[in-house]
Amino acid sequence: MKYSTLLFDADEVLFDFTKAEATAFDATFRQYQLNPQDFRDDYTEINHRLWKQFSAGEVSGEQLRVQRFDQLFKRHRLKLDASRAAATYINILSQCGFLLPHALDAVAWCSTRFSIGLITNGLADVQRARLAHSGLASYFPKVIISEEVGYPKPHPRIFEIACEALGEKDRSRILMIGDNYETDIVGATEFGIDTCWVNPKGGTDKKAIFTYHIDGINGLKSVVS
Repeated sequence: MKYSTLLFDADEVLFDFTKAEATAFDATFRQYQLNPQDFRDDYTEINHRLWKQFSAGEVSGEQLRVQRFDQLFKRHRLKLDASRAAATYINILSQCGFLLPHALDAVAWCSTRFSIGLITNGLADVQRARLAHSGLASYFPKVIISEEVGYPKPHPRIFEIACEALGEKDRSRILMIGDNYETDIVGATEFGIDTCWVNPKGGTDKKAIFTYHIDGINGLKSVVS
């Protein structure tokens, strides 16, 4: 086999983060007796912007947690405690270890054939708790989380840390598996390792650069076999 080491992104590759996020968001706002649908679009816009700032190193994980609710409440003129809402949301989200179809089987299969690691930009306490709830934790002895190492994807240092943790020096033997084109695919490509873009929407920009393209994690076996 060409590869000896596989680096997996977490959300929307293994975890159904869309479901987890919706579950936690709805439960948080219902505690305030508010209709989640009235706030979802604004939250999505604010949260997306803050995550881009987090990936660029412009805000910390702690700032991201609270600011998204603080900005949302101010936009809607709600006199609510953003820190309390953030804590509630994080607590619920941490318990939502929902896996995408075929994720467990794919990881179990890969774990017997490759050295595997998890590399994620998620918040540390959330990702570790969800990993434990999902049943995947035992397959990933090495988990690299941007909030813990101080470098978010696509920064080359986080990929370097992952390779060091897994003991792989030959970059031609490493494959990054991720769904986010900018952070996972571009970041890994610029670091010098092959990529497998998990893109369930299908279709790619002609300028997109990647090694492999699959529409779900169940397609990984055909890539690495």
